[in-house]
Amino acid sequence: MKHLLLILLSISMFSVSCAQDVEKGSDMESLEISILDPEADGTVSTKYRVKGTVSDPEVEVWVIVLAEEVGEYWVQGRATVKSDGSWSIICHFGEAGTPSGTPFVIQAVVNPEEDIDTGDKLDYWPEAEGASDPVSVQR
Repeated sequence: MKHLLLILLSISMFSVSCAQDVEKGSDMESLEISILDPEADGTVSTKYRVKGTVSDPEVEVWVIVLAEEVGEYWVQGRATVKSDGSWSIICHFGEAGTPSGTPFVIQAVVNPEEDIDTGDKLDYWPEAEGASDPVSVQR
C-alpha cells in the first residue's frame, strides 16, 4: 500500500510539473514579433524608421542593428509600441560617410534578459524572451 501511495504521489507531482512546463512553453510560443519595414534586402538611409508588429503590446521591444563589416551590434533603443502591437523606432545605419552598399542586419528583441541601453555596443544578439527574424539591408 505504501508503494502504491508513493507511486501515485510521484505521478501526480510529475503531471503538475509537466503541465507547468507546457503552460510556460505555450506563452513563449504565442509571442510573435516581426519587422515589416524595411523588407529583406532593402535599402535604408543613414536614419530610417524601422516598423514592425508584436503580438503583445505590453512587452518591451528593443531594436539592434548589426554593422556586418565590423561585427558590432548597436542598440538603437526601445521602440514605441502602440496598443494594437505596432511599433517603430528611428535607427541609424552607419554615419554620413558610410558608402552605399554597406550591409547591415536588423533584429527586434522582446524583453531582453540583460539591461541594455540606447547606444550600447554589443558583441552578440542579446538573449530575450523573443526575437524577430533578422532582416538584412544595405545602406
